[in-house]
Amino acid sequence: MPLLSKSTHSGLESTSTVPSNTSGEVWHSTLDFARSAAYSAVAEPLLGLSQISDQVSGGKLMEKAQSGFAAVGIRAPEKATSSLDEHAQMLGSAVGMLVPYLLLHNAVRAGGMKVFAEKSLMPRSALMLSSAGEFAPALAKESALAFTTGFLYDSTLRPSTKSGGSFIEDRISSGVAGGLTMATLTASSLALNRIGASSAIKPQWVKSMLSSPISASVMSAIPAGLMHAETAAVRKGEYIPSASDAGASIYQMAFVGAALGSAHKLGLQYESQLQKSKSTALEPTAKLSMVEQFKSAELSQIENMQQRTERLNLPKDFEQSKDLFFAEIKNSDTNTITDVVIRPYNGDASAVLRMQRAQISDNVNRTVREATGVDMPSLPLVLREKVNLPGSGESTVMIQKNGGKQLGTQLREWATEAYGAENSELPTGSITKLINNNSSVRELTARAAVDNMFKGNVDTVEFSQQTIADAKAGSKVLPQGKFSLIAIDNKNDFTLLDKPSWGFGSQFGLSLEVAKALEGKKLGEISPRLQADVEAMLQVFSSSESRTKLMRDGLTAQEIDAARDRLQILAREGLPKHLGEMNFYADEAQQQITASLNSNYDLEADIIRHYLKERALNQPAHRVGK
Repeated sequence: MPLLSKSTHSGLESTSTVPSNTSGEVWHSTLDFARSAAYSAVAEPLLGLSQISDQVSGGKLMEKAQSGFAAVGIRAPEKATSSLDEHAQMLGSAVGMLVPYLLLHNAVRAGGMKVFAEKSLMPRSALMLSSAGEFAPALAKESALAFTTGFLYDSTLRPSTKSGGSFIEDRISSGVAGGLTMATLTASSLALNRIGASSAIKPQWVKSMLSSPISASVMSAIPAGLMHAETAAVRKGEYIPSASDAGASIYQMAFVGAALGSAHKLGLQYESQLQKSKSTALEPTAKLSMVEQFKSAELSQIENMQQRTERLNLPKDFEQSKDLFFAEIKNSDTNTITDVVIRPYNGDASAVLRMQRAQISDNVNRTVREATGVDMPSLPLVLREKVNLPGSGESTVMIQKNGGKQLGTQLREWATEAYGAENSELPTGSITKLINNNSSVRELTARAAVDNMFKGNVDTVEFSQQTIADAKAGSKVLPQGKFSLIAIDNKNDFTLLDKPSWGFGSQFGLSLEVAKALEGKKLGEISPRLQADVEAMLQVFSSSESRTKLMRDGLTAQEIDAARDRLQILAREGLPKHLGEMNFYADEAQQQITASLNSNYDLEADIIRHYLKERALNQPAHRVGK
């Protein structure tokens, strides 16, 4: 695709003209850059369209347009007089073409939403992490959109030197060449992004280079440039391009790739700043200042899980994770302290996924809250380098506000206080009894289940993802009143499971007892407020206007559809019946609890385990026993 404006110079000709004044050369090249950018951005597209008009009507609109542009100093680049001028013209043309090209691409993409039922429009960060089953068709559709944009750009917005019947042939062949070139550039760039996100790539500098939209697009200039050179050769009646033509095409496409990659990166930064400004409008200073402080403020009192457990005199049989660290950050604005959780970050696909899903979940919660007032919040993660962790040395870490006490921990404490414990062990059925007998605990636990179920999270009742904001580790709260829940682990949010599920971890222990207390119950029976909240969220995931916002938040169309379907089931049928298996390692009392459960759980559990093992982001999983 001849993305750089057609000037009177050819290829990468060298010149024997050597300016005597360096500053004069720089000034002349700066003007060449500005003229080339203006021509590509404004004049060339209008000339291309006016030429089509002249071919249809026999008028001289293009000639008048050329005279008008020339009067204000905008014309096609002239032959370069130095190597610096040559590069300035190529860079200017590449930057200038971004304006009409990206406007056209956005128009094509908007049409693609209807053509592909929105299902091809996966965010770049999501596509680079997607599974093979979803990456290939999504990549094909993204490449098809790029081909369509390239075809329309070169066939309509670039003037032709031919007329009559040969004009139409020239425009069509130019469009095909442009489409193939841009499709190649897009496919190669996204493929490199995905390779960079793979856990198979270990060196961090390689991962960064492949994952960057700029460097990946520049590297993609090689296949795109070869495609451009080949199509140009075919148009001239040749089989293969010369080595010099191929080299010139690759070199020019590197400028185009760098410009497009930079535009994409700037777009991501703009979206990030836009999200921050929205957050600031909702919460005047807290979230923005928190994120910035998490990145730079001094961390103190860093301790691992074992040290924290001993200091707070916590039970040692749960809330244990060797990878977790805890610390404090002093808030400079209020002189208060924020407790934070620290997780090591190694840059593999799982860690990248955790970061991305945390941001998406936070975005989605904001959209739902703005539309309905329903707040089921999650806590975003902040990446920070060079943090000294006990026993680990200097590390790159993910920092997150400590949301409170884990729900599972709190349920055990309440059940122990209500029914006692034998040798530090709760009698079987105590948590089921607690939930059945206490309406506040029942609503709290059901809300945690609903939050994960509507997101398709199959780790629903492991409770590591849900914390009680009103409680803190080592402190006591009464099992009554309205409690606030916060999700802190979102890496499995918004899957494509088509029905709510209790998850594969609920065949014994606390998970089983929660499922036994709540299975099959209508939400309105548990809490009219919870029923109303789910119905309100369903409206968000069903509204065409809100769907657009959710896609901007980072969800794909399939994820939105799946969440809508799960919300419909929750609103209509309530919490699902529990599928389970006989656990022969459980004690007799637990075996009696599981006796009513059926063997379909085995099949479902196998499917979900396979689903999580193979899925990097969202691979459809089909439930059995529908």
